[in-house]
Amino acid sequence: MRSFPSWLLVALALASCGRQELPESEVSIEKRVVVSNYPLAWMTGQIDSDGIEVYFPEIVGDPAFWQPSRGQIAVMQAADLILLNGAGYEGWRLTTSLPESRVVESLAGLEERFLESPGKVEHRHGPEGVHSHGGLATTTWLDFSLAGEQAVRLRDALVERGLVEATSAAENLAALRAQLDGLDARMKAVGKALAGAPLVASHPVYPFLAERYELNMDAVHWEPGGFPDATQWAELEALLEWHPAEVMLWEGPPSEEVRRELEERGIESLVFDPCGNRPAAGDFLSVMTENVERLEGFLAGRYTKLQN
Repeated sequence: MRSFPSWLLVALALASCGRQELPESEVSIEKRVVVSNYPLAWMTGQIDSDGIEVYFPEIVGDPAFWQPSRGQIAVMQAADLILLNGAGYEGWRLTTSLPESRVVESLAGLEERFLESPGKVEHRHGPEGVHSHGGLATTTWLDFSLAGEQAVRLRDALVERGLVEATSAAENLAALRAQLDGLDARMKAVGKALAGAPLVASHPVYPFLAERYELNMDAVHWEPGGFPDATQWAELEALLEWHPAEVMLWEGPPSEEVRRELEERGIESLVFDPCGNRPAAGDFLSVMTENVERLEGFLAGRYTKLQN
């Protein structure tokens, strides 16, 4: 008789209760680790890319507002390890039963570094529906030093449970932290060069970026794919009266119409992709490198203008 891995039997049994979405890639995997966002998936893969399967489900939209299906919950419940971000990122945990002995929050013990998300404005965009950015800020990895601490806790969890070999995990972690330290150093230089110059964000998702790199940033609530209404433009105009920003950071590219309107107000649009979800191209490191390069390019252009 053909044998099936235990996690698959559990997942299929739980998912069979009604017509529910089945987990992706149902193959025989001896070691399966589930993660709740792409930065965790990338970091875990950097620590060990051969001996384990890192399961990050296909999610449409921002994983911070994801609600797992029954099949996806079944995969989590049967996994060897469940790696979560923490800092309030996984709101679905309030209504989901997980085997707590196999759950690790990558920010455990770092609560003193948590930040509040500015404002509590409810709005709707994409498949997530209506949601609010109030409460704790969740894009913790945009502080690259904090991302390094998360990586240490991921390594520790994998080694302690015998899922990865300690020596190779230590070597891989050192290489990973060197990459994150490089990004951290470059962003520190960006913050120093900006010297408190006002910035505006299209969405309040950058508290950790602003705090770590001393960016003088305020935020509106705009969407990359839409056009702000009259009230939103008026709010921006009011903000600019006391916070005369020259650049707006966007999660994704704004429309050309919005870009032109902002340029008429003396504001350059720059994409700084938080990369909470799997990117269409590249990986976490390449996306973050491009983010930093855009800011460095803005600074280079600003310096040239001052010289002329």
